Amino acid sequence: MTNRRDFMKSGLALGGIAASGGIPLYAQAKAANVPSYLKGYEDLYAKDPHKAALAWFEDARFGLFIHYGLYSILGGGEWVLYRSKIPIPEYEKLPEQFKPEKFDADLITDLALEAGMKYINLTSKHHDGFCLFGSKNDTWNSMAAAKRDLCAELADQCRKKGLGCFFYYSLPFDWHHPYSLSREYGEYYRPDYKEKQEQFKFEKVEDFQKYLDDAKGHIRTLLTHCGPVAGLWFDTCTGYSCNPTFSRWIRSTP
Repeated sequence: MTNRRDFMKSGLALGGIAASGGIPLYAQAKAANVPSYLKGYEDLYAKDPHKAALAWFEDARFGLFIHYGLYSILGGGEWVLYRSKIPIPEYEKLPEQFKPEKFDADLITDLALEAGMKYINLTSKHHDGFCLFGSKNDTWNSMAAAKRDLCAELADQCRKKGLGCFFYYSLPFDWHHPYSLSREYGEYYRPDYKEKQEQFKFEKVEDFQKYLDDAKGHIRTLLTHCGPVAGLWFDTCTGYSCNPTFSRWIRSTP
């Protein structure tokens, strides 16, 4: 008996082949040497890849935003560490429970296509600092916890099926990194702990550069090992109390 997933996959495949004269759409795009999600924008891409990407995104309109991470285990939303003021040593026990068996990038992308979506955006790193990709900077990530690079898995399926792949990345807030900013720069930079957390080493504004160096390493990893990336969704300090040092870094970083 054919299950729903197999039926979806066969239907999508047949639809793509029929519409492209026997050649899957994503295979045609690959042959044209442009990212598969930019099918139909080849001429503009040849002239200006940036304009082609912007034109595609303006037309795409409909996409899937996925919030997923360690916080999913607790069922309290992505701000649970902050709002519940969970001590860092206690929160650091969660990777032992992180078992993303049901994270199926193949099925996720099929569902997105069935719904008529054009792209998917995954939280590669939310405010708790836990990365859903492998990182050379540290072991606070899904590769160390579960031997899974979820960002790479999603990017691979998006590339095969002609979907744009976006990654959310929390820039200003990292409640786990030793050198991210303290609460004196804004209340959202750290949970309001009554007791000092030994994890936090930040003492002076110059220390913040150590966090920024790690952040740039993360972003470089996403762009080089999960490409082609349709875009990065930076959760910046819009609407929050943003410090001048962070603002200058955003403007000056290539």
